Amino acid sequence: MKLSVVANFINSILHPSQDREQGVCDQIRCGINALEAGDSYAALNYLKPIATAGDAFAQTLVGATYRELVTLPHNYDEAVKWFGMAAAQNFPLAQLNLGLMYLHGLGVATNYETAMSWLALASSLGNAQAEYELGEIFSRGYLGTPNYQEAARWYTAAANKEYLPAINTLARMHLAGAGVPQDSRAALSLWGRAARYDDMDALLSLADWHYENGEEIQDYSEAVKYYQRAAKLGNGYAQSKLGHMYLYGKGLYENEKKAIKLLKAAAENGDTYAAETLEEISRNKIMDRKNQDLVTRQPHVPI
Repeated sequence: MKLSVVANFINSILHPSQDREQGVCDQIRCGINALEAGDSYAALNYLKPIATAGDAFAQTLVGATYRELVTLPHNYDEAVKWFGMAAAQNFPLAQLNLGLMYLHGLGVATNYETAMSWLALASSLGNAQAEYELGEIFSRGYLGTPNYQEAARWYTAAANKEYLPAINTLARMHLAGAGVPQDSRAALSLWGRAARYDDMDALLSLADWHYENGEEIQDYSEAVKYYQRAAKLGNGYAQSKLGHMYLYGKGLYENEKKAIKLLKAAAENGDTYAAETLEEISRNKIMDRKNQDLVTRQPHVPI
């Protein structure tokens, strides 16, 4: 639930205008850099004077700083206050975040109706994440029984703006036939769209789907392609999958050296299955050496 500020969005806001001078833009950028670096104290020093003067973007960032405090205790009450100031100015990013505070009961009592009201306002101003969060409310049944058709409508709206979590969720709904027609081709097409952005969820979903379906036709080439892309981005699960495929010659030529290299990388990235496999390989090699010693060692026969 952290504040995500896309670079293009920042650039579209932070340019000198009648409302915001160059010096103010520079100060807000310094506040964003401090916030991303986890220096809450510095972020507030940069942003609070501008927020107090009424800048809605700075107010939103101050709210985010209080919510995501790293070097100071969280202060959700202050976060709600600053989000509220900016939301009252019809700033969609603030409305989104205020809606999330009501959705998760942070600094305010949980209130799904109020959350939906703020998210709907943000959505009406074109905020894709707000549309996605509305989809989540209907999908998870926060208002009672899950309504997958209504959820799919909101996910589709967000996906049409290339919001990657919505694209991935909509793909899974097509695969399951939840709220939309069951259609694996539609799911693969959606994941393919997200994969163009090197989205990890999409890459792994495509790889796993092709791996599971490849077992029927013994063709793992598509799975290998997507696992390799994910592995190059440092994903431990993908590295582990490729390592095991090399180890057992499944879709790849058996190559223990490559397998061990990938499994080591996966283990370093926290994949426990890869670590267990490496231990097993090591144990087997020790046993092989011991067995070989027993075979080659000549018994001493006294004369």
